[in-house]
Amino acid sequence: WFGGIGTYVRSSTESDLDAGDRANDAIRITGSEIGAKVVGEGANLGVTQRGRIEYALNGGRINTDAIDNSAGVNSSDLEVNIKIALGALLRTGDLTIEARNEFLPRMTPEVAALCLRNNYLQGLALSLAERRALNDVSEHISLMHALERTGILQRHVEFLPSDAALTDRAVTGHGLTRPELAVLLAYAKNELETELVESDVPDDPYLSKELYRYFPEMLAETYRGTIEGHRLRREVTVHATSGGTSQRPRRSSTAASAAVPPMSAAVTQTPDGRVLGACASRTTAALPNQATGCAAFGGSPNAASRATPASSASGLRTGYSKRSGYSSRARSSIPCAIRGPGRLITSPSTG
Repeated sequence: WFGGIGTYVRSSTESDLDAGDRANDAIRITGSEIGAKVVGEGANLGVTQRGRIEYALNGGRINTDAIDNSAGVNSSDLEVNIKIALGALLRTGDLTIEARNEFLPRMTPEVAALCLRNNYLQGLALSLAERRALNDVSEHISLMHALERTGILQRHVEFLPSDAALTDRAVTGHGLTRPELAVLLAYAKNELETELVESDVPDDPYLSKELYRYFPEMLAETYRGTIEGHRLRREVTVHATSGGTSQRPRRSSTAASAAVPPMSAAVTQTPDGRVLGACASRTTAALPNQATGCAAFGGSPNAASRATPASSASGLRTGYSKRSGYSSRARSSIPCAIRGPGRLITSPSTG
């Protein structure tokens, strides 16, 4: 477990100079030399990314420092948005600074619980992606191509393998490693949120539940109005919606579940039958409305069947957007989708 400063592990293809930490050159080892079964990075860059990949390919269990530290980022995110909400009450005189300072620490246990839950689910989403990594090689390649076309992703910068390297790896029984999936997951989540915030999804009244779910219940129950009027309401709604769909399994209707082959496709619906997300992998599942592929966030059960193909350059289909309208098809990898019986798990990252 790394909890301090320094880079102590590199890959065998890197030099100590590449690690960029001269103070620890004398004690640094390579990823293939690690004897521990699990590595956690409470510190930043305790292991180089290439070192993580080498260790993972050697059977080690490791995330990235961004994943292992994301609960801290999550708590800061919540703190800022809570203070923005309470700041509006201070400006109108509905709350005094003394009352605000007394109210904030009372939410500490609930904020901690929200962060722990979010990050537990993120780790679970990553584990499920790792479990399917070999089967999803072609989907991961397609996703990287889509992100590269938009100019968002440069594989060599993030040490992601080329198509040929990943195909060769698949022959030996390996797909993307957990550290590589963590990087791809973050890019996919960022692209998903960008697409959604440009759409009318955040204005969907149903998704106001996600806005309130993001904040501690104590705040929502005591000062509900200030959440609705939050100046970052749309952004917070998108963040909560994408994270919720990514990390929180939801019940599907019986009809939808019956139409989805286990581990190859997923449908996510609201209790009233509205399709929030549907995604098919290699075996394209016919949804109850006979639509195939992916229709995500904000559609009615019949929206996808009357949709026109989206024109988003990224290739990520995220339901209705001002640029593209409802989409009835999608890359099966949208965004780094992890599929299971009756649910769609992509992932955000909270970090």
